Amino acid sequence: MEKIVVNPPGLAKAIGYSHGFEVKGGRLLFLSGEVAFDKQGSIIGPGDIVAQFRQVCENLKTIVEDRGGTLQDVVKLTIFILDREDYKAKGKAIGQVYRDYFGRHYPAMSLIEVKGLYHEAEGVMIEIEGIAVPCCPNPALVCLRSPFAEAPIPGWKRAVENEGGLRWNQTRGDGAFWVNRVQFLSRTFNSLIRRER
Repeated sequence: MEKIVVNPPGLAKAIGYSHGFEVKGGRLLFLSGEVAFDKQGSIIGPGDIVAQFRQVCENLKTIVEDRGGTLQDVVKLTIFILDREDYKAKGKAIGQVYRDYFGRHYPAMSLIEVKGLYHEAEGVMIEIEGIAVPCCPNPALVCLRSPFAEAPIPGWKRAVENEGGLRWNQTRGDGAFWVNRVQFLSRTFNSLIRRER
């Protein structure tokens, strides 16, 4: 799967976004409009656009990582805000939060000031939706536990059950392997196999 930034020289220089993204192959993940609700459904940062932006980024990260991706796999973001002037006034702080989550990765983006948001009464000031293209796991990782293997650390079962959505990163001679930057250890991996999709 290949993602290509599209910033033609015939357009104004894109600063903080990309004019387009071309994607060849891969899986599409559509991200619903996320607002600054925590896991319990409580608003984070009422009246604070920067705090809400951070929580929304955290929610987007949770969705993408659940499918084996990262925020660098996001190719399109649409940002809906209630107050354009407030957003622009806090632009530097919002930009820092953005870099905390996305680094220097800039998807195609739109920023739209709207008359209202569905959860505005609860204090919501911003909503972000997007599209991601998580990398395809190829080769896929299949973990079949050896009867001699060390008791699995937390996350083993999930790594096995969701092998189709996880990436193979690397193996080492000491019997350690990494899936999505999470390290798994065992004394014996004589039942660890790789297969092509």
